[in-house]
Amino acid sequence: MSGIKFVLDTNAVIKLIDSNMALGSLDSAFINAEQYISVINRIELFADPKMTEEEELNTGKFLTNVIIVPIDEVVEAETIKIRRADTSIKLPDAIIAATAVALGAILLTNDDKLLKLSWPKLIIQNL
Repeated sequence: MSGIKFVLDTNAVIKLIDSNMALGSLDSAFINAEQYISVINRIELFADPKMTEEEELNTGKFLTNVIIVPIDEVVEAETIKIRRADTSIKLPDAIIAATAVALGAILLTNDDKLLKLSWPKLIIQNL
C-alpha cells in the first residue's frame, strides 16, 4: 500500500460504478491507495428504491474492494463538531466527512457543499 487513503462519498462510488472504472484506473496515485466508505454510504447506496438487480450486483461487487467503516466514538465526535460549525451540511455528509478526518484520509466527492467545506485536517478532492 502507498499509505494514501481515500474515503469515497456516495456520489463518487456511483460515478465509479456507472463509469465501470476501478479507482486505480483514474490516476497512478490511486493504484495502491486504501479505499474506504462509511457505513452511511452503504446505506445510501442500497436504499435507492429504483435500484435494479444489476445495479445492486455491481454495487455489491464494488464494495468488496473497499473497507466499510462503522460509526465509532471518534467519527461521532467529529461529526458533531462539523454539524455544529456548519448546519448546512447534511448529517450523512457530515458523518462521511468525519470518517475521512478520523482516518486521516482524502475525501473523494462531487458534492458541491462538501467541496466547499473548510475543516481542519480534512482534505477534499473532486472526482
